[in-house]
Amino acid sequence: MEGIVALSATRLVVVKYADGALYRIDLDPQAPQGRTITPITGADARLGSRMILDGGRLVVPDEDGLSVIELSDDATTATVVTRLREPSFRDTTAVARVGDRYLVVNTGWNDPAPYTISSVPVVP
Repeated sequence: MEGIVALSATRLVVVKYADGALYRIDLDPQAPQGRTITPITGADARLGSRMILDGGRLVVPDEDGLSVIELSDDATTATVVTRLREPSFRDTTAVARVGDRYLVVNTGWNDPAPYTISSVPVVP
């Protein structure tokens, strides 16, 4: 797993980097190993990492840009709202929201430092 966000004190969402699969993890001391893991169907974020929760949406850097994914109320299904691609994106690996902008880290794995930051508008 490469990215994790908390939906509540007992519910998490993670993304599996290799295939982009999303999973809901419910923390429950009564469950085996203290948790229940449920696949989230309907959307993926292949090569996703270091995602954030923006309202009911996951914003997931996926090396080519950002995948914006809407979660159902119970986080069992998801829908891709959009995949943002921008010429300044290069090996995107992290995102933060500041006001009405997403700030995106471009790592350029195969390029020399410095890393750069791209700024794009938040998806309405």
